[in-house]
Amino acid sequence: MEVHAACWTQSRPRCEHREADKGWPSYAPHCTQVSFAAALPHTMAGEYAIDVAALPDIIQPAMDFLDTSFFQTGDSSHVPPQLPSPASIISRYGYKGCCVILIKDGPHYMRMAMKFGVEQEKIRLEEVQTMRAMRQLLLSQGQDQIAIPEVFGWRRHEMWHRPHIFISMSLIEGETLRNIWSSLTSKDKTAIQLNLRNFVSTLRRIAQENP
Repeated sequence: MEVHAACWTQSRPRCEHREADKGWPSYAPHCTQVSFAAALPHTMAGEYAIDVAALPDIIQPAMDFLDTSFFQTGDSSHVPPQLPSPASIISRYGYKGCCVILIKDGPHYMRMAMKFGVEQEKIRLEEVQTMRAMRQLLLSQGQDQIAIPEVFGWRRHEMWHRPHIFISMSLIEGETLRNIWSSLTSKDKTAIQLNLRNFVSTLRRIAQENP
């Protein structure tokens, strides 16, 4: 008998045209996915299975995840938020090759990180599938010690005859371990090591439901 660790209603992506707003012109047409449906059943062997068929369709030129906090502003009187377009990002921040741009100005829901680069060479949309699946898995188990960015969506964009990918995700602020490791106490380091051990242990329990 299976005990389900979490249950989400599957929602296939649907393609639609969306008008660009004045602040962040959008890239249309693109797909929206209302909810992520990778049910993670808790099996008798203590493993969790990810339904590959429910992962985001990375063939799409663009995707918005409407179930994420970016689109859930809670203010129905305003125009629904639009993710920054590739053209607006390049115009504002310039092109620096594969990099991560931190967007900290504007309304609270506009604070985000934008990762972009040449597709397949520097960045792959499998990253989105992985982050979405891992975030849902950890949240379903009540494990929030290790923060995984919430992916809001992506855009494909052709520049200099080469396909680029722009991934919008939540901004997780803080210091990197590289910068603060020498200043941590032994107790702090042990706590971090235990968290990482639990995280890796959870990853090793994941199985692929539809190989």
